Amino acid sequence: MADFTVARLLPFVVLISSLLTIGCMVQAQASVPEEEEQPEMECNRVNESYDACGSGCGDLTCSNVRRNDVQCGRQCQEGCFCNRGYVRSRSGSCIPSYACATFG
Repeated sequence: MADFTVARLLPFVVLISSLLTIGCMVQAQASVPEEEEQPEMECNRVNESYDACGSGCGDLTCSNVRRNDVQCGRQCQEGCFCNRGYVRSRSGSCIPSYACATFG
């Protein structure tokens, strides 16, 4: 008797699960403003550029230059980030990663 009830309810469970998934996707898409609505931030420092979805862990620095961004998950952080191959120094400027020993 229990197998019969489960077999009858399974299609409804799948349907409800699918509808919830679609609802979440629609809500997530509706909450993302269009690009033209977002003013792009200006990054005035040398060797840095704006990223709407940069690393949730922030910039690489001389002290964490070997950090693996997989550790940060799928978090996005908007802002100015050092260009590839550069890291944020203690003074706040973006320097080549190989220069950490000198300028750290």
